[in-house]
Amino acid sequence: EDIPQKAKEMLEGMLGSTQVGLDETRRALRSLRASPLEELGLAGAVRVLAEDFSARQRLKLVLDVPEPIEDIPAEIEQAFYRVAQEALENISRHAQASQMEVRLLQQHGMLELVVKDDGLGFEPVKTTHAEASNGHPPMGLKGMQERAEIIGAQLSLESQPGKGAAVRLTKAMWT
Repeated sequence: EDIPQKAKEMLEGMLGSTQVGLDETRRALRSLRASPLEELGLAGAVRVLAEDFSARQRLKLVLDVPEPIEDIPAEIEQAFYRVAQEALENISRHAQASQMEVRLLQQHGMLELVVKDDGLGFEPVKTTHAEASNGHPPMGLKGMQERAEIIGAQLSLESQPGKGAAVRLTKAMWT
């Protein structure tokens, strides 16, 4: 009651602005989470992603994504989904593949995503250490590696020139 009216008005305005900012931040964070994950869960979202991609790219699809995959924290679902997206984008950009395989398995205390293709392949050591024109590693591979590190998962790239490529993301979940 001892605070002058002008100060009260300023304080109320700042509190209102802070609340609006907090609400907008929460909305933005929710929108960062891929909406297919919200609607379908990890297994359904990966399945739809793979089916849509194979149809658009006219690739034969071998799909092994059994339902349900449950009890996965949101940040781990998000990382697995985004790695799947990037792996498929790499197939589109580089592989010249005719077939791809997508597996998402929850077994033996592990969650594992595998995205394989029968395309051109590459030499993983050269590619992972290659630098783009800006002097930094290629963003797709770097982004996948960073997502894996953030959630404590292991990312591996397996490939040989002319023999396709495989991206494998593995996370110990239940021990």
